[in-house]
Amino acid sequence: MGTSILIRWAGLAAMVGGVLWALWTVGFNFVGYGEPGTPAYERYEAYNRLLPLALLPVVVGFLGLHAAQRRSYGWLGRAGFVTALVGLALVVAGSVGEFWVFTMQPYGEANGRDASWTIYLLGHLVLAVGSVLFGIATVRAKVLARKPTMTFALLGGFAVAPFFGALMFAIPFTWLGYTLWSGKGEPVRQPQRVR
Repeated sequence: MGTSILIRWAGLAAMVGGVLWALWTVGFNFVGYGEPGTPAYERYEAYNRLLPLALLPVVVGFLGLHAAQRRSYGWLGRAGFVTALVGLALVVAGSVGEFWVFTMQPYGEANGRDASWTIYLLGHLVLAVGSVLFGIATVRAKVLARKPTMTFALLGGFAVAPFFGALMFAIPFTWLGYTLWSGKGEPVRQPQRVR
């Protein structure tokens, strides 16, 4: 299977991941909350356990975007790519810690649950920084279509806000995925190696 086919499928994963993360964010507002051990909390916990599944295709989408332009966007793109992946890993680790490992610990105390929440928030900050760096490098590389890359460069930093920011991140990320999947992301110019 050729690299271009894998990149196209990664584009599909980016679209799915962007949409799933956006839908998860919207649905979060309707789940409700209760104290650990209550039926309301069980719904809240079950819903939050879905987040890592929604973020897995986002990771695959980043891998595809990286593969499509890795020879053209230089150190800034590589730094943004790695930083964004570290941010996503922290978001997932924080979510898993809070809702799988320390789920019965009370809120509002210094414990594993509180540390997991802090890791989750830190992950959003790291993801936002990585997305901005990645977006700027993607625009500069001129490998993918200009409109979605500019939109991602401008809105990727909103990933810093855990809930509203996911919607702002998902829109251009899904659009970038579409450019890979549809082939409309054909290079604006032939990729050149940047040192």
